[in-house]
Amino acid sequence: MSKEQKLNQNCSIIIKGSKMKRIILAPAAVLFVVLILTASSTAQVDKQKLRNRIHDKLNLTEEQEIQIQKLRSAHQKKMIELKAELEKAEVDAKDLRSKSGITREEVLNNIERINKIKNEIALASGNHRMDIYEILTPGQREIWQKFRVQKLDDSGRKGNRPFIKKQMRINRQRIW
Repeated sequence: MSKEQKLNQNCSIIIKGSKMKRIILAPAAVLFVVLILTASSTAQVDKQKLRNRIHDKLNLTEEQEIQIQKLRSAHQKKMIELKAELEKAEVDAKDLRSKSGITREEVLNNIERINKIKNEIALASGNHRMDIYEILTPGQREIWQKFRVQKLDDSGRKGNRPFIKKQMRINRQRIW
């Protein structure tokens, strides 16, 4: 076999190999994207199911449901504002890191600003939960507490996992 024939044979193997890679990688990429989209939509559906389950168990009056919906809407708007403010502060921190000749005061002020916003988010969430709790009757409060404890026991962890991961990511982000 001549050198030219060997070269052609090796090239055809390489070409077939790259075709195989494409054949394998394309469906794998599509599968990965589908899994990611399914996981995020499933988390949203699960959150809605959980909310519906607790509403069913609490036997809320129509007035209570209206009050809670108003509270939830106001809370969501406030959280959108606070999270946007937090993102801006984090972008400022990133800009600060890339800037030359920064001072200690600039860095510390930025860290304080970010921590202040995170604290406002935590306080807003706590106040929202307490506002809803105060709308409930004593019997409903007992059911709510039992449901929250059961939710902890059933899942083996506290709260909504995607939310916790997001909070951990926010807390871990490099401030400086």
